[in-house]
Amino acid sequence: MTLPKSEMNFAAQQGHPPRRPLPRQLTLALGVLFLAGLAVLALWHSLEPHRASQVATISSRAGLIWQVEVYGRSGRAQRVRVRPGAFARPPAAGDYELWALPQGGGKPAALGVLPYGAHAAQWPLNPTQQQALARTAQLAVTLEPRGGSPRTQPSGTEVFIVPLLPVS
Repeated sequence: MTLPKSEMNFAAQQGHPPRRPLPRQLTLALGVLFLAGLAVLALWHSLEPHRASQVATISSRAGLIWQVEVYGRSGRAQRVRVRPGAFARPPAAGDYELWALPQGGGKPAALGVLPYGAHAAQWPLNPTQQQALARTAQLAVTLEPRGGSPRTQPSGTEVFIVPLLPVS
C-alpha cells in the first residue's frame, strides 16, 4: 500500500532520503574520544603534588606540637596542611595563629589558626598567602584572640619562630 503524498514525511517530500543513525564507527570514535578526555583529566588532577614542597616542625622541649606542610606546583604554594602533635593544646584564652615571615623584613602574612586534637587541618592559600610563602624562610606562631588576629597583622604575643625548609 502506498501512502498518499500528503502523509509522506517532509524529507521524503523534498526529495531527501530519510535520516540514518550514525555509523557504528563514528559512535565508537566518539566514545573513545570521551574516554581519552577523561583520562587526560585524571592525569592532570594527579599532577598535583602529593608530597610537601616545604615543611616546618613546631615543637617544645616536651615534644611535637605541630607539623606544617606546604604543597604546591612549580614553586608556588597552593595549600597548607597542619598536623597537630601530641602536645598541641589550646591556650586558656584565644587561639594560636600561623604567620609567614618574609625574608629581609616586611609584614607577616596570616596563614591560619592552628588546629588541636587528632585530625590534621588543610586549607587552600589565597594569592596574598602564596606570594608571602614564596618570600618566606620562617614561620611564626602567635597567641591571638579566638578565631585569629582581628587585623591583618599579628596582635598577640609571638610564641614560636621556626624555619620553613624545602623538601628535597
